[in-house]
Formats: sequence, C-alpha cells, structure tokens
Amino acid sequence: MPWLTTYIMAKKQFFAILDTETTCNDTVADFAIVICDRNGRIYAKCAVLVRGHFDTMDLFYDKTKNNQELWSREYASKKQAEYFAMLDQGRRQLASVAAVNAWIQKAIGKYNPTLTAYNLAFDKQKCQNTDIDLSGFAESFCLWQAAIGNICKK
Repeated sequence: MPWLTTYIMAKKQFFAILDTETTCNDTVADFAIVICDRNGRIYAKCAVLVRGHFDTMDLFYDKTKNNQELWSREYASKKQAEYFAMLDQGRRQLASVAAVNAWIQKAIGKYNPTLTAYNLAFDKQKCQNTDIDLSGFAESFCLWQAAIGNICKK
C-alpha cells in the first residue's frame, strides 16, 4: 500500500538540520543536511564538499589572530588536508552547487521538512553567497534562538 506510506509521511513532522563549513570568501566549502523526525530518526542525509568553493578557496580562518588555535590558518590547513583524505578514501564526494540544489528540492518534495540550524542566519547567508537555494523550505527556525527563547525566558 504505497498510498498509506505517503499518507503517513505527509502527516509526520520532519526537520532538515543544516550545517556548513565556510571559505575565506564567505561561501560554503562543506555542506551537510540531515532529514529527521522529532524522535531523531534519520530519513535522508547529504554531506558533500562543494565544487568550485572547497577546491578553489581557503577554508575560513581568522586573518586577524594567527595565534588562536580553533580559527587559525594552521587549523584550517589541517582541516582541509583531512577533507582531501576523505575524498581520496571515498568517504566524501565533491558535488556541484546544481547537485546540492537538486538534492534539496527532492528532499523538500518528499518530506516537506522545517529547515533549522544552530545559527540559521549565518548558514543561510553563506548558502546564498554560494547559490545554494534554500528558498523552497516553507518553514524554518534557528536552533540557537529557540534555545534562548526556551531556556533564558523561564
């Protein structure tokens, strides 16, 4: 009964949880999104390095503070080397922006998820700078702002 599966999926609430790693040019180098339900069950996922950004630009580092560990140029170089190792081992793929957009549209069509991210405004801006289209999501919310609203106002 495929219609029953479609009906149940239509009634269920899904979330598209987004995370990006960025370049020094404010674009997306690493794009990851997971489609899950309220119980955390994962239905679909996409984790790719973005062609034309990851492979042509430096990963983000703080140019004003070379001595801080987390956002240093050295840390970014080490992280990029780890990404290249993942590519070499077949654990990650390099994908075009068009392929990312096609995946997003397919996920929206199948699950109609609510888009969210820890800092949604940041991720949305970087995706926009990269031509990754998030406009098809009917609903969205920022996890950080939701946490502030729920924790700090009690």
